[in-house]
Amino acid sequence: DYKDFARFAGLREAVVVLGHTHYPMLKAIPGGPLVVNSGSCGQPRDRIPLASYALLDTAAATVSIFRVVYNIDALAKATKRAGLPRGNIDILYRKNISEMRRDMNTPQIVEVVQTNKSLKE
Repeated sequence: DYKDFARFAGLREAVVVLGHTHYPMLKAIPGGPLVVNSGSCGQPRDRIPLASYALLDTAAATVSIFRVVYNIDALAKATKRAGLPRGNIDILYRKNISEMRRDMNTPQIVEVVQTNKSLKE
């Protein structure tokens, strides 16, 4: 979790998009914007072995975070072939969801988080 949300208070923008934390989140800042992080398509750090992405719909004034199944084993093999650190592979297999169904042929949306905060303010 990001520790310094107070720095966004008072901003006039409706939405601030962050990246590179690998943790998906939506956080409404009192007196400030909605702070969004889409998470990670391949290196989730929240121990949920699913890719995540965010969809910012300016027409509907919503932000949604989606999680989908992806082929972790294929990514681990590609990471090893590329000579990247072993820690990047180990992160892929840290899980906190037991016996999760993984159908590699059909990506599934397994979680959707939305906000109704107006993005047109």
